[in-house]
Amino acid sequence: MTGIFHVQQYFNNARVLNISNLTQLEQDQLPNSWVDILNQTNMENRILKTLEYWKNFEVELEQVFKYLKTNLVSLNLFFNGHEYCLLYGVQAKEVNEVFYYLAKNPLQKKNTKKY
Repeated sequence: MTGIFHVQQYFNNARVLNISNLTQLEQDQLPNSWVDILNQTNMENRILKTLEYWKNFEVELEQVFKYLKTNLVSLNLFFNGHEYCLLYGVQAKEVNEVFYYLAKNPLQKKNTKKY
């Protein structure tokens, strides 16, 4: 199952986006690091650029960095219907499957509405 189909189970109107299709106003809603990563021309370069940013946290998050360095297979811009996220595809070797993780946009305001 590809990442988008897996994640779409949990969100209506979810889709993977190409940053080149976003307006400047939409791109301004993303962290500069995301724009830098997502502007990479192919997935290999995108992964390398992602790891460059994660290297800044290597001391504090050593195991996370090592795991991503070894197992990150994809990184895409994802829109879940109301906010932008990064969709990480991480190879889980134990089960020969790719797991997908969403990283929320730190620039978007948190929904403080109580239900």
